[in-house]
Amino acid sequence: MPIVGTSEIAVFVMVATVFLGLAHCEHESGHVRLEMILCRFSQRVQLYINLVCYLIAIVAISFALFACGDNALSAFQDHEAIASPVLLLTYPVKFVMTIALFFYLCQLVIKTAELVSQITNKHKDIKINGVEDKKSPAKTCC
Repeated sequence: MPIVGTSEIAVFVMVATVFLGLAHCEHESGHVRLEMILCRFSQRVQLYINLVCYLIAIVAISFALFACGDNALSAFQDHEAIASPVLLLTYPVKFVMTIALFFYLCQLVIKTAELVSQITNKHKDIKINGVEDKKSPAKTCC
């Protein structure tokens, strides 16, 4: 006899795990990128492209964070639950998602600040995705 509510709880755990891993993945520069296209540009242009991407991500995640937080608060106030034989409230996992998005947003802001620092830095050494590379004419990522 299966345990009632197991699949619903598994979905909650999976969602929480994915969202909690976003900030760490960003910290490790583990998100999917189009390196094939990026490496065709100079390192300086790559920094500007990354900066634009991070700014777009900050705006998008800010909207998602606001919407997720509003939805979590609404689910808490309404005692929202999923339809199953066992009463499973949705607000705990929605609050976990909100907290995870907040940490992800913080990591995006940190990475953006690092990029701005690299762009405004007068030195010849440039770091792309946390790897230091001396300015050389050879393409390093292709």
